[in-house]
Amino acid sequence: MVLSWGRGEDGQLGHGDADERAQPHAVHALLNTEISSVICGAEYSVALSRERQEVYSWGWCARARAGA
Repeated sequence: MVLSWGRGEDGQLGHGDADERAQPHAVHALLNTEISSVICGAEYSVALSRERQEVYSWGWCARARAGA
């Protein structure tokens, strides 16, 4: 399960909004996905599913920072 919290103004927490979270919350879009690694930047996050061979990214994607 992927949890995130903190500053969310750029969508980097993965909750579909720009709200700040003081406590850890599950990233619901990834609840049924086995995530093997997560990397977080100041304005984006990236998760890897080795099982599905997929990469997920979210947050501020200017200049392809989040791979978009």
